[in-house]
Amino acid sequence: MNRIVFKSQTVEWPTPVEVYRALDAEFHFDLDPCPINGTVDGTAPLFCDWTGRRVFCNPPYGPQIRDFLERATEAEVAVFLIPARTDTRWFHELVLPSAREVRFVKGRLKFGDAKNAAPFPSMIVVYQRHDLDGSTPHRSDDWLRALGAQDAIKEELFGEREFGGGK
Repeated sequence: MNRIVFKSQTVEWPTPVEVYRALDAEFHFDLDPCPINGTVDGTAPLFCDWTGRRVFCNPPYGPQIRDFLERATEAEVAVFLIPARTDTRWFHELVLPSAREVRFVKGRLKFGDAKNAAPFPSMIVVYQRHDLDGSTPHRSDDWLRALGAQDAIKEELFGEREFGGGK
């Protein structure tokens, strides 16, 4: 039997509301360059200005993920909800060397009004500029508490590891 793993009918996966709210409470976003079926200020999402912005990006899950990840360093903060595809070039070339942290989500998310969970695992990738004094910005776990997770079960729920200047 031949089948393709991680194949789906769409590249657009609406962000789970509770995930967005929890991350927004932590990072205070002011730009979403990838609204479902939309544009930002009449501009194609990939070409709008990210300079100095606090970006939440759930990009289309296709080859263009790399194009969006390449924009991350323009923003003050850029947080991505993307498939956990650690075997890809973009993961090894853009995420591992440059992201401040990678949060692997245990289990599979339900996107939008889907009845079933996604056919792939997800991760949250955080890029953040250093403070003016060159120090690493404070890292907050408030988003976990906002999702109802207790510190004691944080590892069990999210299997979190940090890369690029973490703990």
